[in-house]
Amino acid sequence: RRVHGVRAVRRDLSTALRDILGHGLVRPSESRSLIAPITGCFVPRNIAKSGGKGSMHPWELFLKYYDLKNGEKFNKSPARKLSESFRLDIVGGAVVTSKQMLLSTIHGVLSSHGPYGCNRDTQWKAFISHALNANKLSVWCRLLSRSQSLIESYYTSWSYITQTGLDPVINILEPLSSISFNLPADVAVKPYNSIRDAF
Repeated sequence: RRVHGVRAVRRDLSTALRDILGHGLVRPSESRSLIAPITGCFVPRNIAKSGGKGSMHPWELFLKYYDLKNGEKFNKSPARKLSESFRLDIVGGAVVTSKQMLLSTIHGVLSSHGPYGCNRDTQWKAFISHALNANKLSVWCRLLSRSQSLIESYYTSWSYITQTGLDPVINILEPLSSISFNLPADVAVKPYNSIRDAF
C-alpha cells in the first residue's frame, strides 16, 4: 500500500499539479496574447515536463519565489542553522511561519538534489512529497498564488491561475492537510547516497 501511495503522489498528484500551475506559465521575455489561443484550455501533458518554447516549469516559479523572499539569506542565517541543528520550529525566538517553512523546504530540495544534477521534474516531485509530509501543500500553493508580482511577471492573462486565483485547486488540496503523510522525498537520490555512504 505504501508503494501505491508513493506512486500516486509522484506520478499522479505531482503531475496534475504541475500541469495546472504550468498552464500559461511563460518567461517574461515571451510576448503575451491578451486572448487565449484556441488550444489554451488543452495543454499537452508533456509541455511542463519537456518545456515548450518559452514555457517554464512550476518548480522554477517556486525558485523565483525563493529568490524574491531572500530564501538563501534566510537559510544561511545563524538563527536558522541553529534551529535546524536541534530540529526546532523556532527561529530567533519566534515560531517558524509557513513562508519560512516553504523557503527552508525549497532550500532542502536544492541541497539534496542539486548536487546530482536532478532535473526540474524530479526536484518538483521531491518538493510535493515534502509539502505533504509537512501538511502545507495547500498553504504553500496559496502563498505562491497570492504573490502578485510573480503572477503578473510569469503568467499570461488567460492562464488558469490568473483566471481563478488557484482557489478551486487549493480547496481540493486543503483536506490533505489533515492527513499524516510520511513520504520518501529522496527516491531519486537515494541510490547515489547509498553509493556515497558505502565509501
